[in-house]
Amino acid sequence: MPAIPVESIRPPPEGTKVRPALSEEEMTNLSDAELVKRGYLRRPDPKQTEHFNHWKKIVSRPTYIFEPEVVTDNEVRTAIPEGVQQIVSSTTTSYNWGGVVYQPGQPTDAPQIPNRWAAVTAWWVTPKVTGLTSVGSTDTNAKLLIWVGIDGWLTNTVFQGGTGHYVIQGANGPATDDFLWYQYNPDDLPIGLTRVSLPPGVGPDDIVNVTVRTAAIFPDGSTIEDGNGYIDFILRRGHDVWITTITRGLAGRILGNTSAEWIAERPQFSGVFSNLANFGHISINTSYASAYADPDPDPTNYYPDEAVTPCLMVNMINPNTGNTLSTTDPHIGKGGTIGVTWRNSS
Repeated sequence: MPAIPVESIRPPPEGTKVRPALSEEEMTNLSDAELVKRGYLRRPDPKQTEHFNHWKKIVSRPTYIFEPEVVTDNEVRTAIPEGVQQIVSSTTTSYNWGGVVYQPGQPTDAPQIPNRWAAVTAWWVTPKVTGLTSVGSTDTNAKLLIWVGIDGWLTNTVFQGGTGHYVIQGANGPATDDFLWYQYNPDDLPIGLTRVSLPPGVGPDDIVNVTVRTAAIFPDGSTIEDGNGYIDFILRRGHDVWITTITRGLAGRILGNTSAEWIAERPQFSGVFSNLANFGHISINTSYASAYADPDPDPTNYYPDEAVTPCLMVNMINPNTGNTLSTTDPHIGKGGTIGVTWRNSS
């Protein structure tokens, strides 16, 4: 795959840097440490064909590196899953979550070792949201958050990022609002979600890759842990690729790293759960998590990119009627796809 020359992409907006494309030789021979040093994502296992090919598409073309504007919206925030019912055959329900959770005590290939989750990633095509659902909310608009994250399953500490999709009622009819966002809440504080603004914005059919990590774990056993947490956003639209990384300090903060999630959520608005926007079907692709043993810091006890089974599937239900808001398809093995499908909730 020949590298795309920098001259072949449009001039970036002011304040944007261009990260050059990697050649086929560089994609094959650069070490993971060198890739990270140059600002690229680490190389996935080539046996994970879908994930590896997606990585090659990203690094084989020039990429816009942008310092984003961030604005915290304290009226809208994510919440722990409410209304969780008894787990039956690795499936449960919630009033505000739909998706897949890796719970505490579900390690990769060594069940006797308690795990802490170090990284979680996935990519998806941003949906075109429409309409409202009747869930008894006082919010006259409709909202959907798609995210990957560490913690949050029955804990108030959370480190998560993804895309937001709102349907807003106006004088000229409904309008949509799509954006990147993250929520960093390691201390059990009521912090709202933070919007991340990139020059092209976010729209339906964009491809978004989000990675939340508290440590970088490489196949050769090396690690990078510097007391920070990172959220990597990659936005692909047509031939253009945008990338930015949010860094937040974790030293001395309370983040349990006890669960990993891939979720479609109905967020809270001013303390009340919002209406859920109709999102059709979402495929959350190339989904994997990395875990490491605790408290043993020996790098040989790191388990990157391993399949974790069984996972817990969460279906979203209407708290007023008990009808289904969304269903979750099975998580299919290593680097698999999670499907979340909207259902009529009336």
